[in-house]
Amino acid sequence: MIARHAAALFAERGFDAVRMDDIAAACGITARAVYRHYQNKQALLSHIVTTSQDRFLRSVTDEASGPDDLAALLTQLVTASLDSPHFAVLWQREARYLAPDEITLLRGRLDRIVERITRAIQAATPALSARHAEIRGWAVLSAITSPGHHDLALPRPQYDDLLVRACHSAIRAAPDAPRERFADTVRTRTDAAGATLSSRREQILAAAARAFRRTGYGSVGNSEIGAAVGIAGPAIYRHFDAKSEILVELIRRYLEWLTHSLITHMARADGEEPESVLRMVVRGYVQAGLDSPDLLAVRITEWSSLPPADADRLGRWDADLRSEWDLWVNRARPALSRAAAHALSLVTTTMIDDTLRVGRLHALTELPAELEAMAYGVLTETTW
Repeated sequence: MIARHAAALFAERGFDAVRMDDIAAACGITARAVYRHYQNKQALLSHIVTTSQDRFLRSVTDEASGPDDLAALLTQLVTASLDSPHFAVLWQREARYLAPDEITLLRGRLDRIVERITRAIQAATPALSARHAEIRGWAVLSAITSPGHHDLALPRPQYDDLLVRACHSAIRAAPDAPRERFADTVRTRTDAAGATLSSRREQILAAAARAFRRTGYGSVGNSEIGAAVGIAGPAIYRHFDAKSEILVELIRRYLEWLTHSLITHMARADGEEPESVLRMVVRGYVQAGLDSPDLLAVRITEWSSLPPADADRLGRWDADLRSEWDLWVNRARPALSRAAAHALSLVTTTMIDDTLRVGRLHALTELPAELEAMAYGVLTETTW
C-alpha cells in the first residue's frame, strides 16, 4: 500500500516535491509508520523501481513461451507494464536520485529486457539487420511502457490488445534507407554540441538544459548554472527573474520548435493525400527531438516542476499539438474513431520521445528513418 501511493505521488509531483508526510497522509497512517518499512525516500523509490522492473524481468526470463515466441513475449510485457504503470516515468525521471551503484544495476537489467525483445524481433523478422532490430527493440519497449506518460483511460483487455497490436505494427514496418537530415530544419539549438551563440542568455539556457537533464531541476542551483558559463550565480538575474523562468523558457522553446517543425514539414505535403501529410507530421516530430535532445529530456522529466500557471498555459499548447496528430490520423484513416486515433497518437509520440532519449542509438544512421517508419506503421496499420 505504501509503495503504491508513493509511486503515484512521485509520478504526479516529482520525487523532490513529495515528503514522507505526504506519503503517510495518502496511506492514512503516520510518517513514523512509513519509516518502519523504509529508511528514507530513496529506499522507497528504490523498492518501487526495482519491484516494477522485476515484473518485466520475469516476462523476459519466462521460458514457457519459448525464446522466439514474439507474440507471447509482447503480451507478457504489456501485462507487466499495465500492472506497473508508473515504472517508465519513475525510471526515466526519478531514478537519478538513487545511488550510483543502484542506477548501474537497474540499467543493466533494462539492457537485458531490451536484448530479449531484440532477439525475439530478429527471430520473427530475420531480414532485419542487427542495427534495425536494436532500434526496434528499444522502440517496442517504449511503446509498451507508454501508459505511464499519459492518462488514457481504457479498460484493461482493450488496452492490452491495443499495445500488443501497436508493437506488432512497429515491428512489421518496412525499414527505410538512412537519409540525411533536412538542411532547412537546422536551427540554432539550445543544446548544440558545436559552435554556440555568444549571447549570455543563450549560454545560460544551454547550461541549464544540460544540468536539468543530468541531475534534475530541483538539484540544480543558480551557482552551478553560472559556473558552467563562467559567471557568478547572482549574475543570472540580469537575464531571468528566477530559476523557474529558465525552466519555463526551455519547455516553451521546445514546444515552439515542435510547432515550427510541424509547420515546415506539413508545408512539404501541401495538396497531397492525408497519408502523406501524416508522414510529414511524424517526420517533423522526429526531427525536432533529434535536433534538441536536451530540451526533449527537460520537457519529459521536468514538467512537474513548472509553476502551476505556466504548466496550465504550456499544457494547453501541448494539447493543441497533440490534436494535430489526432486530426491527421483520422483524415488518413476516416473509419477510425476519434478515441482510437487519440490513443494511437499518444502511444506513437511516447515511443518516439523515449527512443530518442536512448543515447547510444544516436550513433546509428538508421535511427531517424527507422523511427519514422515505425511510427507511421503504428498510426496507419494498427487495427483496433
